[in-house]
This record gives sequence, C-alpha cells and structure tokens, in this order.
Amino acid sequence: MAWSPKHRRLFATEHGPTGEFGAFAHDELNLIVPGGNYGWPNAIGRAGDPRYLDPVLESGSETWAPSGCDFCTSSNLPELYGCLLFAALRGTALHVVRFDGEERLPVEHFRVLQGRYGRLRDVRQGPDGALYVLTSNRDGRGTPRPGDDRILVIGSRR
Repeated sequence: MAWSPKHRRLFATEHGPTGEFGAFAHDELNLIVPGGNYGWPNAIGRAGDPRYLDPVLESGSETWAPSGCDFCTSSNLPELYGCLLFAALRGTALHVVRFDGEERLPVEHFRVLQGRYGRLRDVRQGPDGALYVLTSNRDGRGTPRPGDDRILVIGSRR
C-alpha cells in the first residue's frame, strides 16, 4: 500500500487468482476508498459489476504478481517524480504508473528493469531520495543468481 503525495489517496496492489476455479491473472492496482468493496472473490479484475469497485489498473490475462509499492517524490529521479512504482514477482519488473492530476486514473503505465534482476519483492524511497528495490529469487520460486538476493539502489547521488 502507498499514499499518493499530492492528494493523499491510498493505493494497494493485489494478486489476482492463481488458478482457483480456473481463474488466474487479473492482478490489480486499486484506489482504496472507505467502505469500498472490490469484489473478491466474486469479481476479478475489471468486472464492470456496479456492486464492486473496479481496479484502476489490471493485468488482464498476464500475471504480474504485484508486491510492494511506493510513490516517487524525489528530485533525484525527475522522470519518475509523482509516479507510483510497484515491484512484480512473476513479472520480474518494476512497474511505473503516472496518474492524472487528481491522482485517480492512470495516464501512463510502463516497466523498467524488466527481466534484469529476476523477481522484485518491494520498492521504497529512502530518506536520501534514492529508490531501494529488493529482489526475491531465493524463496524457492525464483532462479537465484550470484549475489542474490540483493537491494538495488536507483537514483542515489552518492
């Protein structure tokens, strides 16, 4: 979960189903609102059912296995300033989501570090303004590489 910097909106990543009842994928990024019902397990992804809130972003038939997320508020990384970043375990990438001015709807979504470090578990912005990304390849699901697991530092000015 991460709070947006400008409007203090709460966002959360959510794994979709992993094969139960034949359903899979449809991982989500949700804007959390008080009393919101996101439909699990009756609805997955963008169900379009008025009883439930649809995610602001979903993976469709692809599996991201989203994990930790944070907003970038650092001048060290101006190209990511104001964006929500989330780590992906199965997707092995750091997802970048840029929102509209109200921080409600995504206007851009792309990936960085795709496939370079394996499974990514978490991302946090440190007090120095750098992003710290944790790999997760030694948990029995990834393919460990020499030096795994590690903390990647992005945007450090040291």
